[in-house]
Amino acid sequence: MEIRAHAKATSAGGNVRVSWLREGVLGITFRGRLGTAEIEAAMSQLAALTEHRSLEGVLIDTLAIEGFMLHVGERAERALLLARERGARRVAFAVATDASRMMTASVAFAVQLPVKMFATRAEALAYLDA
Repeated sequence: MEIRAHAKATSAGGNVRVSWLREGVLGITFRGRLGTAEIEAAMSQLAALTEHRSLEGVLIDTLAIEGFMLHVGERAERALLLARERGARRVAFAVATDASRMMTASVAFAVQLPVKMFATRAEALAYLDA
């Protein structure tokens, strides 16, 4: 069963998309340069979409990231803490670059949430579905 619920557009425009991939699993896709505005937009959408629905896992797709702005790590930590507070037990990242892997590893360590990294979105989703 496919779930089509999306939060309204935010000031981050088309650089972030948050939607239900299946019951209990949210997908967050980032594109372009990742800055605090994109993280804040994702957090706002995550909060809205999980207000009345349970969250088990999150797939964060960074395959189309072109770089990072300052202070992204701090905001990313807050976003993962919010996901954990809303019930997420596992987070899977689809990452393509060493910079993304390093950022993901440091953020995951800081929030003490089980995080796995994968080269493709399909592998990340398979992990969350297992």
